Amino acid sequence: MTADRYTLYGVEASYYAAKPRSYLLQKPLPFDDLVADRAVFDNIIMPKIGIPIVPVVVTPAGEVLQDSSIIVEELEKLHPHNPLIPTTPKKRFASYLLELFADEWFKIPALHYRWFYDAEFAERMMGEMNDPAASREDQWRVGKKIAREFSSWPKHLGVDENTRRTVELLFLDYLRVLNGHFSEHEFVLGDAPGLADCALMGPLYAHLYRDPYSGKIVRDEAPHVCDWIARMRTPASEDRDRKLSRAADAEDEVPTAIVELIQAINADYVPMILDAVGQTREWLQQHTTKELPRYLGEHEFTLAVGKPYEVRGIRSIHAVEQWKFQRVLGKYDSEPENLKDTINSLCEELGFSDCLAEELRLPIERRSFKLYAATVD
Repeated sequence: MTADRYTLYGVEASYYAAKPRSYLLQKPLPFDDLVADRAVFDNIIMPKIGIPIVPVVVTPAGEVLQDSSIIVEELEKLHPHNPLIPTTPKKRFASYLLELFADEWFKIPALHYRWFYDAEFAERMMGEMNDPAASREDQWRVGKKIAREFSSWPKHLGVDENTRRTVELLFLDYLRVLNGHFSEHEFVLGDAPGLADCALMGPLYAHLYRDPYSGKIVRDEAPHVCDWIARMRTPASEDRDRKLSRAADAEDEVPTAIVELIQAINADYVPMILDAVGQTREWLQQHTTKELPRYLGEHEFTLAVGKPYEVRGIRSIHAVEQWKFQRVLGKYDSEPENLKDTINSLCEELGFSDCLAEELRLPIERRSFKLYAATVD
């Protein structure tokens, strides 16, 4: 690693590596984008993190950061100039919501399309990234082995024969809204890139745009989304820096299409997360101080509430999803009291108000890159 440069360990097709990569490009900060192949996992990630996971960022000072949300948050603290997290309350809270949905809700279509339509492509890609020097036959053999765990994730997200059509129709709905938005705006919240843009690059670029089957859908149905992806993959220029500075003083309004997108997501997400929080609380009461497993049980949920293709399904309760939901509530709690009325009004409009209740706070904490059930005093 060169002095004064960051190092990002990830892969181009990694859902979560796309967020810090986009952030580093749009801030912009100097960084080396290194492929997390087998040697990197063996020699760097496992010794430093203890679990095989990306993205990992190493700062010029040698500090190791893991988890895309933590990485962006810490880099914003280190580099407060040209903030990518908005400085105005409505756009700031909307950014945190969109980050949550990009990280956890858009995984449903992203992982479905990859593992239902493009599994062989993903297997070959994983094998090549694991060992670029290996033969194609060996790469595919190893890629199949690596893919076994990933290919089961759509089922845990509630995608099966019963819900598959609805997942695809919902994705097309989201895509049309975003395409209309990007026909009028360069970025998610206006004329400058921000946290929401970086987060949405995970599902929209790393999976849905890059993979063959879903990529054709994105290109055919959403050319303006493709233009946005191209902008996000281009390093920020001085002109973009000036836009960032002006955006900090812009009117604090969330664009209409983005409000509509969040409302549509919340119609499904809010009932799901409220039920999951209740079951998670019961689980935590029985497992105080224990490291959380990946899944904390399962529950019923509804997709496309109120639409002609509404459907009920079964999904797992994800520990990391619960933690990320908690982070959003923590961001709300940390806002100055004189700004909370503004955020409350926005949440009412977005359909998120029911998620601000104090009893929804869960004793989940992150220690040494892992999640634990914290002891409540």
